[in-house]
Amino acid sequence: MNVHTQYGELSDQELVVAAKAGDDGALSYLFRRHYQRMYGLASRYSSNSETARDAVQEACVQVMRNIDRLRNEARFVSWMSRIVINAVRLHHRKFGRDIPAGEGVDRFCMEQGPAPDMLTDQRHELEEVHSFLSSRRNDELDLFQRLFVHGESFTAISEQTGVSTSALKTRVHRARKRLRDHMIDQGYLGGGQYRPLSRAVAHC
Repeated sequence: MNVHTQYGELSDQELVVAAKAGDDGALSYLFRRHYQRMYGLASRYSSNSETARDAVQEACVQVMRNIDRLRNEARFVSWMSRIVINAVRLHHRKFGRDIPAGEGVDRFCMEQGPAPDMLTDQRHELEEVHSFLSSRRNDELDLFQRLFVHGESFTAISEQTGVSTSALKTRVHRARKRLRDHMIDQGYLGGGQYRPLSRAVAHC
């Protein structure tokens, strides 16, 4: 039985479930199925084909290492797309070069606007962050909104609430860690190195 006959009729979700169960062939087929799409995505962000290929290769390694952490198997493509994008960003950062204006995704977004599926993913991600923080105690949602949406300082919040700045910083640090772990479990982040949409999760 050839690879396509064995895996070709399976959905991404079914392939991810099989990969989690130890089927290396299922994971390899996922990579094969989406390679061109991921390479095209990496090319939008990078200035040359070599960087794009390296980013996709690095993303495949990260997916292999973290596939068990993807809780929503149906979101495989969105999850891997974020990994690819951040692999390109990390490559540019490593060599001291930001993604240039007018190149890659910046130019693509200016010309065509964000892809509908990317906007949907971002909305879902923000909703997940909001839902998680709303479910926590100690007014974490209000604290995060004041810091990361309205731009208030720890000092200003401390003066208004009577909570010391050190206590506020400790609370935010712990909340960020819980939020980051939750987002990884939900498949929005992976491996600890991918850039989240929300600043609230950054620099954990």
